[in-house]
Amino acid sequence: MFDDDNKDRAFETRDETEAPQIEREAAQADLSDAGAQEAADEATQDEPSGAASEIDQVRDILFGAAQRATDERLRALEEAVDSLRADMMRLFADLEGRMADGEAAAERRHVMATQGIGSALSEIGSQILKLSGRAGA
Repeated sequence: MFDDDNKDRAFETRDETEAPQIEREAAQADLSDAGAQEAADEATQDEPSGAASEIDQVRDILFGAAQRATDERLRALEEAVDSLRADMMRLFADLEGRMADGEAAAERRHVMATQGIGSALSEIGSQILKLSGRAGA
């Protein structure tokens, strides 16, 4: 059992020391990829068109998969943005329709209320006339 604990500690220590090294190696790989891209760009500018074609082929071999993946992600994002834009336009059109319906309903209620008030005032006026006619007789 003591040996198992020592092995676990050894693996933990090894993992802790390997993690920074793995990160450094990944960073170096990124830098070497960037350096290769810059070198390919410079070579393309300096070489005649036949060599440029070869450089383009090498560049496609080295970076083609990453470029295609990036292009695919960009295309998917553009489609998502287009879809969201269409959804927003549809929602705005629905909202505008609802607002127009609400305005029309409010206007109808206003007209009906005004007519109701006018009718009530007419009735009150006729009641006043009736009462004033009785009072004067």
